Amino acid sequence: MSNFRPINIDHTRPRSQNEYVERQQQRQQEALMRRANTRQESLSDPFKKLRTNMSVQQLLIQFNKLPRPEICANKRDRNHWTISIRHVPLQPESDVLFLVLNNGTFVHACGPARLLHLTNAIERADYVLPMLLKSFTSSFDTGMPPMAPWSWSIRESMLAQSLELAFQSLGLRKELQKIQVATDEENFASDREWARFRKTLLEIVAMPPERLPKLPYTPMPIPPQPHTPILRPARPNPLERTRSA
Repeated sequence: MSNFRPINIDHTRPRSQNEYVERQQQRQQEALMRRANTRQESLSDPFKKLRTNMSVQQLLIQFNKLPRPEICANKRDRNHWTISIRHVPLQPESDVLFLVLNNGTFVHACGPARLLHLTNAIERADYVLPMLLKSFTSSFDTGMPPMAPWSWSIRESMLAQSLELAFQSLGLRKELQKIQVATDEENFASDREWARFRKTLLEIVAMPPERLPKLPYTPMPIPPQPHTPILRPARPNPLERTRSA
C-alpha cells in the first residue's frame, strides 16, 4: 500500500507578496465601507436602537396610557417638570437625571448613570429618554398612581432638540413631543434643589453605618444602569391627595 497522500492546494492563498498586499488593502477598504455605511445609517436613523428595544417599547406603551393632569393631586402644584443632568461627587463617579416638580415642590434623582461624558446630544438622548419613561411609569417609586407630565423643560437646548427628535421617532404622545428649554427661574430653582439634595446625600454618606436612614433602594454598581431614585424627598409628597381634598 502506498504511503502517498494527496496534498490539498488552497488556491485562495496569495501566490506572491504583491497579491498579499493587494488583498490586505482590499479588506481594509471593505471594512471602511462597512463602517461608513453603518455611520450613514446611524445618522439617517439615530434612534433605531431605541425603537427596536423591547423594554423601551413597553415603557413607551405604558407612558402613552398615563393620565396627564394639568394640576397635581394636591390641587396646588402645576404638573410641570424641570430636567437636568447632575454630577454626583462620589466614588465611583456617576451622574443622575434630576427632575424638579413645579420649581421645587418635589424632586427625584434617577441613576446612577454616565451621561456628562457623552459629548453628543443624540447619545445623551439615547440614555435620558428611557430614564424619563421609567421614572414616570414607576411614579418615582412613591407608590402613588403614576401620571405623565402636563409639560416639561430641560436645561440643555441641544439635548432638548435631540429628545424631541427621539419622541417623534418613537411615537411618544403628541402633546408631549415638545420639550421646552428651561427658563432662568426654573434653572435657579433646579440649582437650589440640587444643592439641598447634594448636601443631604453627602451627609448620609459621611454618617456611620449605624446612623444611616433606611433608604428605599439597594446601591448598585455603575454598570448596568438602573433607573432607581437615590433618595426620597423629605417633604410632603405633592402627588398624594391631601386629607381635606
